[in-house]
Amino acid sequence: GLPLFSAMQDGATGMVASGMGNAADIYSVDAERSEWLRKIESAKTEVVRKQAGLAAAVSVPPDSSLEVDALPEALPELLSLDSLLDKTTLQLSPAVQLAEQRVREAKASLKLSERSYFTELDVMFAYGYRFPMKVTSSSVSHSGEPLIANSTVKQDAMLSFDVSFPLPLNPRSNQFAMIGEERMMHKSSIESKTAVLLQLKKTILEEHAELERSIQEAKTLRERIIPSRETAYRQSFAGYLNGSITLMQVSELQMKWSMAQMEEAMLRANAWALRGNLLERIGQ
Repeated sequence: GLPLFSAMQDGATGMVASGMGNAADIYSVDAERSEWLRKIESAKTEVVRKQAGLAAAVSVPPDSSLEVDALPEALPELLSLDSLLDKTTLQLSPAVQLAEQRVREAKASLKLSERSYFTELDVMFAYGYRFPMKVTSSSVSHSGEPLIANSTVKQDAMLSFDVSFPLPLNPRSNQFAMIGEERMMHKSSIESKTAVLLQLKKTILEEHAELERSIQEAKTLRERIIPSRETAYRQSFAGYLNGSITLMQVSELQMKWSMAQMEEAMLRANAWALRGNLLERIGQ
């Protein structure tokens, strides 16, 4: 902008020197230059805000140079909404997988609680083989048979069968309450998963719509608005020279052209960020 004013000021001075203009033109250029400087100062806040937004969209620090290739020049392709909302695709979402894990944990806890309602039945079998017994002195067995010294007596094998049926000390009402609580937790986990799916679909629909809007608006800026504003700015030189427009109007046309370029870059950055968000939501 300021080099343009210098050129205009030189032009006005040359026209005065050649007798084709007057000194008022020079004062007019000076006045418009001062007004332009004032507008630049007032627009600094807006420019800084847009630069910060652009830096955030391309994931670079706000004070970094934005003249690097952090932002692709091309616009991203619009993702297929049907593919994003496909049931199989949604199941790959980290949020849905976490919700599904909680459902499995709640189901396992419920089964364990239901099994603890029934008293445990312990059954034990034991078999014992007994070797022949050597008799050291004459005696009588427990069955009344005589036992001769230095002889051996065959002993029968032993088989034992034990059954235990422990009775719980806690009342059944406590067990019913525990099972009921686990059932509620299981139901709640299923409802939470449903809510996660619904929220995921809602978010995908919103971000996809915003992605489509950003791409379309950026295309409009690229194909129509930016070229027309550039043309208007470049054609304004002739208008200024013939006195049909002021230098301030020329500068405003240049500002509109620059702001349109920045707006397109922000929309492009937003589109790439939204595309990344959508792919991240479905685990890609």
